Amino acid sequence: MFKSKKILFVATIIFIALFSYNSMNSEIKTTDVKYSEFTKQLENNEISTIDINNSYSAANKIVYTKKESDKLADKDKKYYKVLMPSFVTFWSDFYPKNKDKNNPYSKIEVKMSEIPQDSLFIILLKSFLPMLFIIGIIILAQRYSMGMMSKNQIKLIPTNKIDVKFSDVIGIDEVKSEFEEIVDMIKNKDKYKKANARMPKGIILSGSPGTGKTMLAKALAKEAGVPVFTCSGSSFVEMFVGLGASRVRDLFKQAKKVAPCIIFIDEIDAIGGKRGQGIGGHDERENTLNELLTQMDGVLGSNDIFVMGATNRLETLDKALLRAGRFDRQIVVPLPNFEGRKQLIEKLSKNYNISDDFNVEELARGTIGRSGADITNIMNEASLVQVKQNKEFLDKECFNEALDKVVMGIANGAKMNEQEKRRTAFHEAGHAVVGIFSPESDPVHKVTIMPRGNALGVTMSMPAEDKVSYTKTYLLSQISLLLAGFCAEQKFIGDVTTGASNDIERATAIVKNMILKFGMGKNLMQYVYIDTDSFGNENLSSLSNAQKEQIEKEIEEILKKQKQHTEDILESKKNVINAMVKMLLKKEIITESDIKQILKDELSEEEFEKLPDFYKNNQD
Repeated sequence: MFKSKKILFVATIIFIALFSYNSMNSEIKTTDVKYSEFTKQLENNEISTIDINNSYSAANKIVYTKKESDKLADKDKKYYKVLMPSFVTFWSDFYPKNKDKNNPYSKIEVKMSEIPQDSLFIILLKSFLPMLFIIGIIILAQRYSMGMMSKNQIKLIPTNKIDVKFSDVIGIDEVKSEFEEIVDMIKNKDKYKKANARMPKGIILSGSPGTGKTMLAKALAKEAGVPVFTCSGSSFVEMFVGLGASRVRDLFKQAKKVAPCIIFIDEIDAIGGKRGQGIGGHDERENTLNELLTQMDGVLGSNDIFVMGATNRLETLDKALLRAGRFDRQIVVPLPNFEGRKQLIEKLSKNYNISDDFNVEELARGTIGRSGADITNIMNEASLVQVKQNKEFLDKECFNEALDKVVMGIANGAKMNEQEKRRTAFHEAGHAVVGIFSPESDPVHKVTIMPRGNALGVTMSMPAEDKVSYTKTYLLSQISLLLAGFCAEQKFIGDVTTGASNDIERATAIVKNMILKFGMGKNLMQYVYIDTDSFGNENLSSLSNAQKEQIEKEIEEILKKQKQHTEDILESKKNVINAMVKMLLKKEIITESDIKQILKDELSEEEFEKLPDFYKNNQD
C-alpha cells in the first residue's frame, strides 16, 4: 500500500513537471492586433519580421515584430499576434509579393522558425503519463477501499470475544435445535465422515428484522468453538468494476487462514439478488455474486469453512445461490410465540426494578407480532418512562405507555379545536365499533383521540392469540374496519376528511392481494401466480385488457360490499358509537375496561352474550 502511494507520488511530480515545461516552451507573450491594423502596418512598411511557422500558426494566426524593436534583444522585443480571416492566407496574399524585389513587402523578413522537437522518450512519456496517472489513481482508490473494508467492514470475532450462547437465544427453540445439530457436525466431524455424511456448506436464515438471525450466527460460532467473520452484503457493493468480486476472494482467503471458521454475511440479498435485473442484464453486483458462487464451490471439499447468510427477502435471492452444495438449508427464523415472548420478558425484567403489578403473561399477550428486538426496545422505553415519571418501580403503566409509543407513535402535541376533536372521535369510534362487531376481528384494546405520530387518533387492536395464516372472513372484516372511519364521518358528521386516505389505501391493498395472491376472488384463481418485480409490485403486463377490467370490477365489488356491511353495523350500533364518542371527548383515551363497560351498558343482554369472550371479561 505504501509502495503504491510512493510510485503514484513520483508519477504525479513528473507529470506536473512535464506539463509545466511544455507550457513554458509554447507560451509567447503577444499583443493581439486586428487584421485591418495589420494590413495598415504592412502598407506603412512598419513590420520587420513575420513568423509563419510559430505554434500559433495552426489556428491561422501569425506572429510578427515591428521595425521599432529591431535593435532590441529577443527577450525584450514586443510581439504582435493577428488572426487571419478564413478567406486570407499569408502564402497566397502576401508571400508571393514578398518575393518581388520591387514590392514594398520585399524587405520584410519572413521567418520559418523550426519547432523544437522532443525526443522519442519525451514524446512517449507525454503521451502515456496522463493515462498512467489516471490508472494509478483508480488502482490506489481500489486498494484503499479494500483496505478500509478489511479494517472496518469485515470483522473477525475470535471465539473468546463472543459473548452469546444458545441459552441467550430465547423464543425460537425449534431453530436452536437445528443449530445444535450443526454444532455437533462441526465438533464431531469423524462421526459424520464415517457415515459418509457431508455437513451443509451453507445456511440461509430468513425472517423478519429483529428475530435474532445475527445472534444465532454468533451463538453457533461460540458453541462450536470457532471464530466468525461478520460482514454485510452491502460491504461488497461498489462502483468500481471488479472490486466486489475482489473483496469476496479476499474474505475467503482470510477465512482459509484461520479455518475452521464461520463466515456470516448479513443482508445477503444486497449481492445475492436474482441475476438479469441490472442494466443490460449484467452489472457489478452480478460479478460479485458469480465470485461468491465460485468461492463456495471451491470450499466444497472441506468442512473447515461454514457460510451463513441472513436476509429479510428470501424471494429475491438467485436460485443458483440456494441450490444444494452452496446454501443447502433454508431456515426461517420466526417471530417469537407467546411462550417465547414470555420467556424473553422474564429474562429482560431481571435487569429492571419491577413492581408487583407487572404481569408477564399479560405483557406477552400485548406484544403479539413483535420481534425480540421490538420487545427489548419496548422494555427500554418503559424504563425511560419510569425515569421520566420519577417512579421507583417499572410498573404496568410504564410498559403500556412504552407500547403506545412504539405501536402508535409519540404524542405530537398537536392542538385540535372542538370540531376536529368531535370528528376524530366519531372516526375512531367507528373503527372500534366495527372491529368489535365484525366476525374474527382482533379485539380492540384502546382508542384515543390524542394525536400520535402522523395520526389525529388511533384505534389499537391486537390479536388474542398468535396467527400463522388468515381466513377470508378475517380479511373482509379488516377491510370493513379500515373503511369504518370514513363511513362514520360520512354518517355522523355529514362530511369526510383527508384523514381516511391511508385507511382506504390499505383496504384496497388487502382486496388486491386477496384476488391476485391468495386466490380469494371470484373465478380468478389463475392470477395467484402473477409475477412481481424486485419491489414486490404485481406485474400485470401478461394479462389481457378484459382480465384487467375483471380484476378492477371485482375490487370495486368487494369494497362496495364491505362498505355496506360497515354502514349497517354503524346504523345498528349508534348508541354504542355515541357513548364511546362522549367518553373520548371527556377522557381522550379509553382503555379495555372502558370499552367493556360501554358495551355492557349499551347492549341488550342478548347482544352482549354474542360478543367474543374478550369483551365479557371484566379484568382489564
